[in-house]
Amino acid sequence: MDQWKSSFFQPTRIAHKGVRDGRVTKRKPTPRAARILGTSSLSNLSTTKFLPVERSKDTRSDAEINSIIPWAESLVAKMAQVPPQPLRHTHLPERRINSATGAMGMQTMVQKLIEPSLFLNHINAFIEEQLSVRLASSTIMEPAPSPASGRSSIDINCLGITAHSTDIIPMAICPDSPTLPHPAIREGIPPSSSPSSQMMPTSALSSISEVRDTTSVLLNDVVRDYIQCTLKLANGVTVVIKRSDVPPTTPFCYADMANLIASWDDCSPDWAPPPNHPIVIHGYPIPVKYFQHLYRRNSGMSDEWKRLKNDWTNWRYFMRAYKASTPGAFWARFSNNQGRRLPFSRITKLLMEERMAADADLATRARQEYGEEFDSVFGYHSYKLKRWVIMKDNSKIAQRYREKRGLYKED
Repeated sequence: MDQWKSSFFQPTRIAHKGVRDGRVTKRKPTPRAARILGTSSLSNLSTTKFLPVERSKDTRSDAEINSIIPWAESLVAKMAQVPPQPLRHTHLPERRINSATGAMGMQTMVQKLIEPSLFLNHINAFIEEQLSVRLASSTIMEPAPSPASGRSSIDINCLGITAHSTDIIPMAICPDSPTLPHPAIREGIPPSSSPSSQMMPTSALSSISEVRDTTSVLLNDVVRDYIQCTLKLANGVTVVIKRSDVPPTTPFCYADMANLIASWDDCSPDWAPPPNHPIVIHGYPIPVKYFQHLYRRNSGMSDEWKRLKNDWTNWRYFMRAYKASTPGAFWARFSNNQGRRLPFSRITKLLMEERMAADADLATRARQEYGEEFDSVFGYHSYKLKRWVIMKDNSKIAQRYREKRGLYKED
């Protein structure tokens, strides 16, 4: 019976159990681990390697240790005699004061600087330097500056310079604060005078009229407000629109087709913009068909045209089909069997299918008419590929064909 069982029930072999002979094997540590754990014999190692470890022992003699005490006492006595110095911001190289000047010298120079006469002289020198640079770079030649005499009628506030302007004060005498201390300035300026009444001498310009005449030229490189477009409305008004006049697009949707028809073109008899018209510039509601002129190639509104382009294109195709026939024929074409008008999304899809079919027909006609000249007419030079590229898109071919035949008309 046992022999019969042993022939059927073979013992299971478990490979991961390892050796079954009863011996136990362990991985021996590496020599480095043996040295760390101290398991290796010290007799095999050189004794000179253990000598630098004894660094904690003080090998100095008593005489050497006792000689340090008088030196430390003399150093403490010298430090007690040195007066305390303000060290705030002295770690910054641009705020570091010259060692020859010292803290007291800095205070004296600052006190002299905040006196009204010296402070205004610093302002005058700063303005002369800035105006000389601007006049040299401009195209208008100004007369030579006259010597400073008396006080001019130029106000400090009109130039945008106050006592807190730090750019006109040399860095060597600037205090730690980023601006001049306000209480100290009030002490330096008489109480009866106000900042608007402080007059300054000038030797750069002879009159205010010269400043006003050259303001647009001198500040041309600072403020640049380009003209985005010029629109001529149906009522005869010409509106010059700058980039700063173009507002961001407000969330709106012209799925309401009646509202789109009334807001698209001011030359249309259906023109009746609602009170909440999205774009109003200089008091004039801008027709929707001009939105591409406002936001396209506008660096100040680069993201606006990306969001508006797809919707505006659908509106343009809708209005192009609407104006191609009468309103009755248009709605009879885009109505269901019950006579109800189709929604805007459905009309947009049907118009896209019609455009694709028409473009395919025009592309086929263009290939047949031009024959061998098709590759030279319907193509363009690619600056990226640096070669002539033949058009393959039916919409591009149809657009070029309409331009050649005079069939293309922009809305």
